[in-house]
Amino acid sequence: MLGGFAVVVAGLAMLVLPGPGLLVIAVGLGVLALEFAWAERLLERTVEKMSAASDRVKETSRAQQAILVLLALLVVVGAVAAAYAWDIPVLPV
Repeated sequence: MLGGFAVVVAGLAMLVLPGPGLLVIAVGLGVLALEFAWAERLLERTVEKMSAASDRVKETSRAQQAILVLLALLVVVGAVAAAYAWDIPVLPV
């Protein structure tokens, strides 16, 4: 039970941090669903949300995908420029 709650909390953190938040939450709820009926209901809702998110991603246009790639490249270039400008070591030595 504690492991299931720990996995759900980690998944919740991944909703705002990098990581597969919904997937980790689903795994934690799957563990909790073995014991609790409320967890089974939440698991069903989470799987539905994951399916809806997958459908939304599949419906994106080429233009939206290109804009996302350009924004990601801009972030990487900005991070490299900031590391160079502020003399931040890129690799720990």
